[in-house]
Amino acid sequence: MDDGQLLLRVGDRKVRLVSPPGDPGVPEPDGRIYFWWGLTAAALALAREVVSRGDLAGRRVVELGCGLGLPGVAAGLGGARVTFTDAKADALVYARRNAAANDLPAARTAFEVLNWVRPDTREEFDYVLGAEILYDYYMHRAQLDLFDRLLAPGGTLVLADRRRRVVERFFGRLGDTGFRGTATDHDLALPGEPAHRITVFAWQRQSE
Repeated sequence: MDDGQLLLRVGDRKVRLVSPPGDPGVPEPDGRIYFWWGLTAAALALAREVVSRGDLAGRRVVELGCGLGLPGVAAGLGGARVTFTDAKADALVYARRNAAANDLPAARTAFEVLNWVRPDTREEFDYVLGAEILYDYYMHRAQLDLFDRLLAPGGTLVLADRRRRVVERFFGRLGDTGFRGTATDHDLALPGEPAHRITVFAWQRQSE
C-alpha cells in the first residue's frame, strides 16, 4: 500500500503531509498502543496557533510526541529551528519526510527519540509544543519536570487538547508551579470528519 497524502491549509500556508498506509497501531510489549501515525484536530489547532504567532524566525522550538510533525512543520515554515521528538522512531521517519516535503532546511531541523521519564537532552527552547499529550495521569509528574527542563527563561508552553478532566487536572498542577496563561477554544474539523472543540493553552512561568 502507498503512503497517505494530505494537503492542509494552516493560516496562509499549505502544508503537505504523508502518513503510513492503513493502521499500524499495535500493542507494545508494555501493553500500550501508540497513535503517532494519525493526524488529529488538536495537531491542526496547534499548527494554526503556531502560525498565528508570527514571531518564530530564529526561535528554538521542540515538538513533543510529534507523530507526523504538523505543528513542528508549521513552526519551521515560520523560520524556527525545530526539534521533532517522539517516543517512537517510526514516527520520526515520517516527521523527517514531512519536513522535507515542505522544504524545511536540514540545518534548521533535528529528529530525536525522547523518553519523557528519562530525558537525555539539556537543550532549552523558546517554545515547547504538544498536541494531545496529556492523556495519562501517571505521566504528569514526568511532564512537569520535562517542561521545566526544556523551557528557556521566558519560554512558552503551547499545548492543544480537548477539555477533559485529565487535562484540567494537569493545568491545575502546572498552575501550582508558577505558570499562568491563556486558553482559547477552537471548533475545527479534519477533512471528512465532524468538527471537534479543541483548546489551545499558551502558558509561561511567572516572574517572582
